[in-house]
Formats: sequence, structure tokens, C-alpha cells
Amino acid sequence: MEDKVKRILTLAFFSFLLGIPGFGMALGDVGEGRTIMDWIVLGAGYFLFAGILLGLIDPNYWYLAGMVAWGPLVISATILILDINRQPFTPMSIILPLALSLLGSFLGSIARAKIGAR
Repeated sequence: MEDKVKRILTLAFFSFLLGIPGFGMALGDVGEGRTIMDWIVLGAGYFLFAGILLGLIDPNYWYLAGMVAWGPLVISATILILDINRQPFTPMSIILPLALSLLGSFLGSIARAKIGAR
């Protein structure tokens, strides 16, 4: 039981650390010379990568990688709740990071299982 708690807390800690750049991306500006599509692709790649990394670390708890998306979830929920400058893509900014981090961690857990099966 104690080992299980340690593993879950370790993954939660890594999820928090990997979520800090995601929080920065949610707060950040697109920047000069970049388009919103560049920003979306960068964020999508980051959340997918972070999810794969967590899925490889511990395939048994791959679903905990959804916590990586805490930054965009907090910002988007605040925007929706307070109705601040509501943008049409705000619901997608909740769904996309969460879905990509979960998909990545699921794929990482499958890859880890295949590596371990050899």
C-alpha cells in the first residue's frame, strides 16, 4: 500500500512540474511573427509529449497525466466562470490539453508495456 501511495504522489508531483510550462502557455501571448495556429501546435505537441513521458514512467497510473493540464484548466475555468473576454476557443482550451495529455500517457503506457514484454 505504501509503495502505491509513493508512486501516485511521485506522478502527481511530476504532473505538477510538467504543468508549469502549460500554465505559462495558457497565460502567454502568441508573440510577434507567430500565428495562433503555431501556438496551438506548440501546445498540442507539449501536452502530448508530457503525457507520453508520464505514461512511460508508470504505465499503471497513466490516467494521472491528466493533471498536467492544470494550467490551461485553471485559466479557462476562470475565464468561463467570470465571463472575462470570452473567446470562442475557450472550451477547446479546456478539452485539448486534457485530451492530449491523457492520449499521450495512454500511448506511453502501451509503449512501456511493449518494451517490458521483450
